[in-house]
Amino acid sequence: MTKNELKRVMVIEKWIDGHLTEQDVARTLGLSVRQAYRLKAKYRLGGAQAIAHGNRGRKPVHTLADSLQQRVQLLYRDRYFGRMDKYGCGIRAGLALCGDTGHPDPGAHNGPTRSGAGVPAQTRRRPSLEKTLLQQAVTA
Repeated sequence: MTKNELKRVMVIEKWIDGHLTEQDVARTLGLSVRQAYRLKAKYRLGGAQAIAHGNRGRKPVHTLADSLQQRVQLLYRDRYFGRMDKYGCGIRAGLALCGDTGHPDPGAHNGPTRSGAGVPAQTRRRPSLEKTLLQQAVTA
């Protein structure tokens, strides 16, 4: 268990023993009172191990399968290494080389954005109430 999880266990045990109030527990752990009660219920059902995060030791769901990951690495190394990307700079190990070599516009390699192309970004803001009322008054 991590230090933070051990601290949670100790604070919850003091709360169960009656040495702390729910407000003290929430303040100490940086949680809301509702979350403190949820932790307390979890602790009572599963003990100290229940406080640990449920995904500990699991592989994230959104990761690529190992075989697919190896295939992509092989294709990159054998077939696509040194090729030019659509912004005109080579890519090595997933990082743009232009930032390392001092290209005049390293910001252009963050993706196809207007600011990367040197074009100011368009902002779409809702007009203020005063402006809307003024336009309505002028057109009326």
